[in-house]
Amino acid sequence: MGVLKFWFCLVLLLVVVSSSDSRLLPPTLPVKGNDELIEQAKEIIRARMQRDGMSASLYAVSDRYSPGGPDPHHH
Repeated sequence: MGVLKFWFCLVLLLVVVSSSDSRLLPPTLPVKGNDELIEQAKEIIRARMQRDGMSASLYAVSDRYSPGGPDPHHH
């Protein structure tokens, strides 16, 4: 009985997969315009960071210390 269920599910899966149609989606962004879009996004982010008083190197320097523990080279 278990073998019959397996074959039934396998055949059902193959029928469902073979009956589904796939198609390619049209590109949403032009290839040539990506550089301009990225530069505009960078300018917007810089302006927002300046407006909010954040510096661009906010996360560049870390004053955190790693935990000592029994084995500091564990990770």
